[in-house]
Order: sequence, then C-alpha cells, then structure tokens
Amino acid sequence: MPVFLVFAACAFASGFALRLADPIVLPVAAHFAITPTTAALLNSAYALPYALAQPFLGPIGDRFGKPRCIQVCVAGLAAMLLLGAFAPSFALLLATRVGAGIFAGGLIPLVIAGLGDTYDMSERQVMIGRMLFAIISGQMLGSVVSGFANDAFGWHSALVFGAGVGAVAAAVAWLGMPAAASATASRDSG
Repeated sequence: MPVFLVFAACAFASGFALRLADPIVLPVAAHFAITPTTAALLNSAYALPYALAQPFLGPIGDRFGKPRCIQVCVAGLAAMLLLGAFAPSFALLLATRVGAGIFAGGLIPLVIAGLGDTYDMSERQVMIGRMLFAIISGQMLGSVVSGFANDAFGWHSALVFGAGVGAVAAAVAWLGMPAAASATASRDSG
C-alpha cells in the first residue's frame, strides 16, 4: 500500500474525531443531566490537548520513529473514542476526549513530517495539499456522520462510528505501513 494512503487514513481519522462532538452536545447534556454549556466542554477537552500534545509528540516521533508513533497514536485515538461511547459518567467521557485529543494531536505533525521524509521537494507541496484535503474531509464528515448517527441511534453511536473510523485507520497503519518506512525509522532512532 502506498505510504501516502496510510498517512491519509490516519490524518482523516484525526480530522474526523475533531468535529465529532459538535452535533451531540445537547443529547449528551440531556443524558447526563448537565447544562449544554458544560457538555460543550467536550470540544475544548479535545482541542486543547490536541494543540498542546503536538510539540511533545514530534520529538517522540523523532526518537522512536514516526511510523511507530503514528501507529500508536491512531490506535490510541480509536480506543479513546470507543471508551467514550460507553462512558458511564460525563467526567469519564470528558477524560476520553482529552485522551483522544492527545493521540489525535500527534497524528497531524507526524504525518506531515512523514511526508517530508518520504517525498522529494519537487513532490512534497502536492502531497501536503492532498493531505490537507484528507484532514479537512475528515473534519467535515465527522460532524455530518455524527449528526446522522445521533439522530438514528443516539449519541453513543456517533462515538462508535468515530472509533470505527479510527480502527480502520489503525489497521491500515499497522498492516499497511511500508516495511521501508518502519525500517528507516528503526535505524534512525537507534
């Protein structure tokens, strides 16, 4: 599988999870008997760690290898979304959003850096443009799918769908990462 598709799947999952909570704020508020303002913290609980994790996960990717860190981050994202779907309390749901934000925050800089490592300068700008398309498509579809899932099956299902997208991206990352990318990362980190 081309490394670009592996990276794009992971970036799509990160973008998908970013806007996932927007349509479920009111149903979550009703379910946990909290105010909508409090339920809206689900967005901040994802976005703030998403931003704060990036400066730390880049150097971790340099140390342990970008492909391995991408694989761990996307699997962690899927796990956090699935745990959130079954959270028995709002506090636990909020904690899973923080965890998802941390893992997802690592994906974008690692994927962009991976593109830089993989493609020559003459191809790099085109590949980054295509990657931005994957990220933005994920963001747009995350809200839409979440809204439809909520209407059809309840707010839990929106997180289950997000976890499914993350799980597919994790499978692609773990099974489809080219051996050369993993070998290069292992050699560079040693």
